[in-house]
Amino acid sequence: MNAADRVFNRREALAKANPFSVLVVGFGASFVYRQGILCYRSDDTFRILNVHDSGQLEKVIHLPTLINDEIAGHATHSPGAIKILNYSEDVLLCFYAVRRAIKEAYVLAIRIYAGRHGRARCLITHQTQDTERIIARNNRSFLCCGVYTCFGVDGRRGWTITCLSLSTEAKKKIDLHNLAGSEVGVTVCFDVHQDYFYAVSTQSPFDAQAHNWVSYYHCYRFSLDDPQQERLEQARIWRRNHADGPINNSWTTLRLHEDESSGSLVIVEIRREWLDGASTSQRTYYSQPMDLTDWHCRNPAEVQEPAPSMENQPKGTTVNLPDEHYPVATRLRWWDYRPPRHTHPGVDHLDHIPRFSLSSTKLQHFDPCSVTFLNLIHSLEEPQPNNANGRQPHARLRLQIGGRELRPPRKGTDDLLLRPETDERTGLEKEGSEEPWEPRSCLMWPPPELPSVAHAKRKRVDQILNSFCSPQDQPGEIVAAADERSVVYSCGPSTSASQALVLINFDPAIRFPGLERFSNRSPPPPPLPNVGSGGEGNDGPRITSGAEVMEGKTSNSSSRWIWDERARYLKIGMGMEF
Repeated sequence: MNAADRVFNRREALAKANPFSVLVVGFGASFVYRQGILCYRSDDTFRILNVHDSGQLEKVIHLPTLINDEIAGHATHSPGAIKILNYSEDVLLCFYAVRRAIKEAYVLAIRIYAGRHGRARCLITHQTQDTERIIARNNRSFLCCGVYTCFGVDGRRGWTITCLSLSTEAKKKIDLHNLAGSEVGVTVCFDVHQDYFYAVSTQSPFDAQAHNWVSYYHCYRFSLDDPQQERLEQARIWRRNHADGPINNSWTTLRLHEDESSGSLVIVEIRREWLDGASTSQRTYYSQPMDLTDWHCRNPAEVQEPAPSMENQPKGTTVNLPDEHYPVATRLRWWDYRPPRHTHPGVDHLDHIPRFSLSSTKLQHFDPCSVTFLNLIHSLEEPQPNNANGRQPHARLRLQIGGRELRPPRKGTDDLLLRPETDERTGLEKEGSEEPWEPRSCLMWPPPELPSVAHAKRKRVDQILNSFCSPQDQPGEIVAAADERSVVYSCGPSTSASQALVLINFDPAIRFPGLERFSNRSPPPPPLPNVGSGGEGNDGPRITSGAEVMEGKTSNSSSRWIWDERARYLKIGMGMEF
């Protein structure tokens, strides 16, 4: 299987709700899943598993020893709380707060994989006074730690980002004075991409006069190589018109996504709206490329002169629309049009599709590459009219998946390809309006009845998906994360402090050993060698072969707080391969 086949197969598997495997990978109190690496807290350790490489070893970090060795003046028995903040490019970020009368907290950056002969080590220990609301993003060379704090004497709160070099420990603070929004993943999001720190908000800046008829994505960035307050850049992108209808903000999610094809950033937002005055609200999945070329510094002297008149502009013209209350002139199509390829309608408004409440929806995810949305649902299954085995409906976890696909170009009556539609108000062509997008079926997985499968195997799948949580149990908090290949979520009874971590895999090249076969068909071909977490065919963390997997501990590090252990899923033995 070459790299192109692998990408096509996993995108089709996701769009058609046809996973290749499901298994319990471990037990933990919390987890982070990024770039194909699963990091989770298990008792007094962090455990790191390379999912994309079907890892058979886990990195294990002993937390009391880590704190004792890396934070000066703290004995192993010092009480405190520790959690995982982020993982990116082989660097794990964790947060340690000391439980004392005086707030004292630390952010630790730990290099996990450092090449075939490298050594895992703690790169930097950054002390912070804020323990309530903190974000951390990083790449291989820099750490950005953000806190939501007060600015000046007026008591206004905002985000301050501390940028640290992981090699020289040089430190620089950047104040995002105008970045409004405090709910990370809802009204504001952050990421590090190509040696820039990015922040995006859907709320108007503090010093801007709100316009009631239009909403923007307010974007900020600064270079990690030389972070300077006066070089903080910002821009804005049209988001929506308020005349489009009200928004149910409780359903809104916001994140930054790296496009697999171009490597550029894409703003991905999920909104539930009453569009155009409709009586029924529906979710819509939006993807907005950040292909901006007109970033501007915050210096008010750089505000441009008023834009030329919009009248008599040639077709396809883009113009600058300055705002005297906004310190930059931004480029946008002034007719406020979003191409259909960036707008994916949901199915909530369709009568034949089951509707689920917000409390039943544990994860909302949209993958722009496969043009597919995915929801993790915990609800009562639909009763079946032909229930031969007598199984009673009960609450369980399932995936709801739907998407669109691009059909062949359409032709007109003259047998020529159709041209883009023309906007009635402006006479300008609507970009992408000629593209024939068609919806795929909205599917539930697993379906109520899987064909040609013994009842025992179907029951086994339910047991894995709803691990250690019987129909009579009240489940604990279900936390989930997803990428373009897999879904990971925690599941278990509310009385348990440690939850089962369940992985649903859509990548045919991710093949964990020891899984039970769901059917008698021949297994798929072996995965490609040396496939890293960065993508198909790229170099990534070292892959451990089966001969290197052993019981007990091994260490390739000079630090006594980190070692290798056999992956937990090999001992748990709860998995199914389809």
